Amino acid sequence: MGIQPAPSHQYSHALCRTPGRSVVRGLRSTFGEDPDYEAFAKEHMAYVEALRQAGLDVTVLVCRVTNRLMFEEAEFVP
Repeated sequence: MGIQPAPSHQYSHALCRTPGRSVVRGLRSTFGEDPDYEAFAKEHMAYVEALRQAGLDVTVLVCRVTNRLMFEEAEFVP
């Protein structure tokens, strides 16, 4: 058994929000069909669950449609 290096940091909390329905109108690098919102939301829920399984305390904010596009389009809260 070798010596395991200590992690330089360890996360304990995560803050995210549900994806807005406008995600299907977002910019993308390829042409083709629009993304499927339901599939996107399901993948996001799996990501949140993975964070919880990793031991993080996850706070999920609910997306609300606003008249400010930058908030409606954001996937993650900085």
